[in-house]
Amino acid sequence: MNKKQIIVMWIGIAVFICIGSATTTRDHSFVLNSSNRPRDYGPLIVRLSSTVLVTAGLIYTLRNKKKKDD
Repeated sequence: MNKKQIIVMWIGIAVFICIGSATTTRDHSFVLNSSNRPRDYGPLIVRLSSTVLVTAGLIYTLRNKKKKDD
């Protein structure tokens, strides 16, 4: 991995953690309260998977393109 790819990877990890922690810390009672209330994890999964896909795409785009002289 080159330097640009590593920077993009760490930014992607930070965004992934921020999205996940912002979603779960809104309601601290999810750990303490065992209610049977259904939770909607669809939007969270979409946001996290979008973050992973964009990060992976940027890492792939910023790869070193070496020409093969055959």
